[in-house]
Amino acid sequence: MKMKIGIFLIFAAVCGFAAFLFLGGAFFSRVEPVEAAEEMKTLSFFVGQQTSAASSVSWPFTFYVGDDISTSTKSAFFEISGISPSTANLIATTTLSGGSGSCSLNRTLDNNGRLNKFKIVYDATNCIDVSAKGEYSRTLNVVFNNPVDALSAKFAITYRFTAPTSNGSTAIKTISYSANEGTASSSVPAGQNIVLNFSPYIGDEISTSTKSAFFEISGVSLAAGASAIDLSLGGGSGSCSVNRTLDTTGFINKFHILYNVNDCINIFSKGEYSRSLTINASGAAVYVYSAKLVLTYQFTPPSAGGYWATGTFYSPIFDTGAINGASYNWIMWKGTLNGGNGKIRLQLATSNSSGGPWTYIGETPGCDSSVYFEPLTDISKEIKCFSSHNNKRYFRYKLIICSSSDCSAAGTNTPQVNDMIVNWSP
Repeated sequence: MKMKIGIFLIFAAVCGFAAFLFLGGAFFSRVEPVEAAEEMKTLSFFVGQQTSAASSVSWPFTFYVGDDISTSTKSAFFEISGISPSTANLIATTTLSGGSGSCSLNRTLDNNGRLNKFKIVYDATNCIDVSAKGEYSRTLNVVFNNPVDALSAKFAITYRFTAPTSNGSTAIKTISYSANEGTASSSVPAGQNIVLNFSPYIGDEISTSTKSAFFEISGVSLAAGASAIDLSLGGGSGSCSVNRTLDTTGFINKFHILYNVNDCINIFSKGEYSRSLTINASGAAVYVYSAKLVLTYQFTPPSAGGYWATGTFYSPIFDTGAINGASYNWIMWKGTLNGGNGKIRLQLATSNSSGGPWTYIGETPGCDSSVYFEPLTDISKEIKCFSSHNNKRYFRYKLIICSSSDCSAAGTNTPQVNDMIVNWSP
């Protein structure tokens, strides 16, 4: 994976009784001051996907507002799409749980009993109750009078907010990337697949992993029989494969579905990422008209002067090759603080699986995400936290470069990391 993250990176590994991993030069770039201003923003979040025919769904979901909202939300709605049956009329009743107020909706989708693709907008502005930065949990409930296929839903919220001016503030945004624009090669014969390669780029300093990541895929299933597609994402880690039933009647039909990939997109920092979407058709051939990736993430915007308060890098996954796991001895960085009062912070995550989970922790006491290794350059720090790390085969590390001594305020220091070393034994 080639990454462009505002810092230059070179990796190498030497295996044996002791193994060392190297990270090459990292540095800050200066950002311009920003002024306080009120702005508008729309965010999108994945809600749910149904893999087979269903008459009702209750989808719990969580969305995150990462800005200082200056008023209540201006708009909040769901887009719900699917395919209606061909033998009866179709009515949808929609409600939202978890907030206050009432916004029930009864929608007649078809009264002629025709096979039909549908997409409805469900306005929940009056009962979404969002007026401050934070995480919110709600449940979308949809009941149909007859089963539907290929059911998916996403949530969009628009609000007015005050742009951050204090150092260390965070914000949130949604961006979209095309994975396929609908060329002739997007035909997928029954029993075969296509692979769509694409490279999304993140230009912000992400402060956590993505809050939501999903594909919107549109196309037509042909009439040879009941149709379904298998979807999988390549290039990240973890598993998020899913089989989606598009139609059980064997008719030609348009479809628009959502595919949740938040657990395996693995985007943690600024840079370019190479990923691939694999689509396998079964039962009937499929034409994929378009596919796009929708990412929502929290990030640290430019500070009000000086340099970024912090720059964060998540390493690739390293395999010690030790079948029974390794013992992790010490961690070290090489470079310079450039004569300033900046700081380098390190955390280590280990796992018995290359897919994680990854919990980044620091030194004792604590051995949790609230503590860090903070060695000076060329000085090793004993890893300890034996119960958390030992006998784990895979590892990765988190590197935080701070322009100030407290790693929260924007500073004028530019620490530089030339090498990162993790020492382990079989």
